[in-house]
Amino acid sequence: MKIAPGFVALCLLMAITVQLEPANAVEQVDQVQEALDMMKAQGLDEESYKQVEGMLKGMEAKGKQMEAAKTQKEREEFERANAGHGTARVTVEGKLYELTVTSCDITNRSAGQFIIRASQPPGMDDGQLWVNGEGEGSIQFSVATAGLYERASTQTYQMNDSSLEWQGLMSTDRGTKAELSLSAKCGTEMKDYGLASKSNPRSDANSLTFELGDESFSFHAGHCSTEKYRNGNLIVVAEVTATGSFRGRPAIILLSKSHPVDSTSHFEHLDLLLGELSHEQQTMAPIELSQTMRDTTGTIERVETAAAMEKYTDQLDALQKEFGDPIPPDRVEEWSKAFTRLSEVQNKEMDRIRERIKSMRYAQARSNGPITINGQDVYFAGTKLRANDTPLPPEFRELDAEPELWVTCGD
Repeated sequence: MKIAPGFVALCLLMAITVQLEPANAVEQVDQVQEALDMMKAQGLDEESYKQVEGMLKGMEAKGKQMEAAKTQKEREEFERANAGHGTARVTVEGKLYELTVTSCDITNRSAGQFIIRASQPPGMDDGQLWVNGEGEGSIQFSVATAGLYERASTQTYQMNDSSLEWQGLMSTDRGTKAELSLSAKCGTEMKDYGLASKSNPRSDANSLTFELGDESFSFHAGHCSTEKYRNGNLIVVAEVTATGSFRGRPAIILLSKSHPVDSTSHFEHLDLLLGELSHEQQTMAPIELSQTMRDTTGTIERVETAAAMEKYTDQLDALQKEFGDPIPPDRVEEWSKAFTRLSEVQNKEMDRIRERIKSMRYAQARSNGPITINGQDVYFAGTKLRANDTPLPPEFRELDAEPELWVTCGD
């Protein structure tokens, strides 16, 4: 069987016009080579085959150059992004892997609560290390050429300053066991959330300082407690309700640390709300205050919605009486228009109620992070504040810095 000249020309055109992309240049050339081999098997003449194959070899070399340049660029970006970071060395099944620590977050050093992540630079074996010291603790190490190694352990992994050493058996995704040793040392990327960037800026009791990067805001804590108590299925460890001003607008801070009765894993977060509180609300605990806020808006919504629905029902009854039941055929169109107008009015009223309830709710941004307690001193360092309000208030449009908070609880 002979391949038609036009088909040969198409084959040549495929080889010449294939658009190489850095992400998969070699793979694209391989695909064209497969198509060419198939054509040869179907009768493509040797001369045409060699002509196209020669073009493909040139394109393959170009593709490898493109992929090498892309990998080099990614490696340089990786090194810039992780300059000053620590390193990790992992030895498993007789092979040593060197990685760069990409993050090192210590939430509670004494309890061994930390997470270390490390990666190899692009162009190597795609080694990935993850060590979690929280809870029961776990280690995962994966590498493209050897698969996944994983260990879940009941031991607590303890860091020594900024370093971690460990050795033990790992389970592989091949169903075998392997000895693994690791040595990691954190660098400039290390974040120890239990260490304040400075001492409490204000020593007077219940005076709260909230900082967001270079910005500092003063609040007064109407409720501040480090005494444990039980609330339902929660053990509350510390809580603060404070009022002040954030970027020129009245604001509220609710800080809470608690854990379930049957667990030691803590819920720790800070809520920043835009708005004001009554004198009575300022002294409420965050849990009590949040419930009061929900009850208030919920009651108003239920009362106003019920009143609107009752009015709508009465109007429907009046409309039915006006047109009769059944509606006379010659008045169906008139009734339909009247019903549509009535429904539109009802929909607008329900929209008004929803907007009123929405306006009563406080715009809110949350940060999660450890709360450190030393006697009556409370310190918080958390993740970037996240706000979900739509539209976003102007005060919440630039929340790029990680927050810190200091307060000393007093009578």
